Amino acid sequence: MNPRMKNLIEVSVDSIRIHMPTAQHLVILKEKEADRYLPIWIGSFEAQAIAAKISGNSVGRPLTHDLMANAFGDLGVSIKRIVVTRLADQVFYARLYVKQDGRDLDFDARPSDAIALAVRAECPIFVATEVMDSAGIIPDADEPIHTDLDLGIRILIALAIGLALGTEREYNGHPAGIRTMALIAVGSCLFTALALEPTFGSRVDPTRIAAQIVTGVGFLGAGSILRQGEYVRGLTTAASIWVVASLGMAVGFGYFTIAIFTAAVVLVTLVAIRPIESRFFKGRRNRRLSDPHSDEPG
Repeated sequence: MNPRMKNLIEVSVDSIRIHMPTAQHLVILKEKEADRYLPIWIGSFEAQAIAAKISGNSVGRPLTHDLMANAFGDLGVSIKRIVVTRLADQVFYARLYVKQDGRDLDFDARPSDAIALAVRAECPIFVATEVMDSAGIIPDADEPIHTDLDLGIRILIALAIGLALGTEREYNGHPAGIRTMALIAVGSCLFTALALEPTFGSRVDPTRIAAQIVTGVGFLGAGSILRQGEYVRGLTTAASIWVVASLGMAVGFGYFTIAIFTAAVVLVTLVAIRPIESRFFKGRRNRRLSDPHSDEPG
């Protein structure tokens, strides 16, 4: 073995992810001979460049890293490997190893740029052993789903939340009742959870699935809003549908505690606020937008 390669671990690009609380991108490198991962924070542009290549999506015009890879090829420069060499003050460092006219050269590079070039050149990616030992992670129960049992538990929790909120709507005679709310919660949870599955989500950004859920739920909510004469009905039901979908997504992502707590808050809001509205805002009515007195106070 080459002495230079002795303390290196070969990895592959597992996926591009978004850290939900901060909306920052990460590239996830997976050790080839072990179930260990190295997350590296990267910029959105570099994330797009890496994702476009590993997903096989073609872009209309070459990105910056495409231009660099093409220029290297025309100049007779071959990329041999890239190495994530060290981690200092929460910053990763990498080196790009190339060969030109029989000469071996290496350059300092950001890991994100080096990885974007590596996936285009289809060259090996390595991580220094000390870097993987200090920053590598092994997935546990809090990481993305890996078993049918985990998925089943999430679906059951989402179902319970949907049933609880749907019962309140059903009891008060609203069209989106127990079955509707339960199905929305379960569907949102399942779509979100599947986006985290390695076999499905390794090449898919889970937030794209979430965005599509929000769009679909918007149509359901709009369908529950009715205008009868001068009154508008269904606004609270539409808001409830929106909230139930978000709770299902939270469960799908694994945020069980916050989902259950939020569901309790929503239930209290729906049940406890109604008597207050009836007592203190009894005379309030929705008016037609064309009502010439609609701008008057009260």
